Amino acid sequence: MYTNVVHKSNKENATLEKTINSDIEDFRKKAPEISITEGGLVNTYDGKSARIRNFLKDDYGNYESVAYIDEEKVIVLIVLSARSEAEWKKAFPSFRNFVGSYRYLTNEVNLQ
Repeated sequence: MYTNVVHKSNKENATLEKTINSDIEDFRKKAPEISITEGGLVNTYDGKSARIRNFLKDDYGNYESVAYIDEEKVIVLIVLSARSEAEWKKAFPSFRNFVGSYRYLTNEVNLQ
């Protein structure tokens, strides 16, 4: 598992829907035969709704689930990546629980 963010200042990622659609396009370009499914919604600790998309069996045999969470200035991505369907299925319930524990702290980061 890993996390990433995309900044909404980039027009391609200005909304949650645009970010998801951009990811779908990118995956399809790299792996035209990939299976992309909806993984449902997960309510996060701080009351947000995370939208999950599953990107299954790319050209390298990877299985990924991405939870997209809309914040004020960024879209947060929490990613589950597995090398086999069996590993992915085993980890998916824990992934959903992890996403449910998410909470955003602040937009105001001050480094000193």
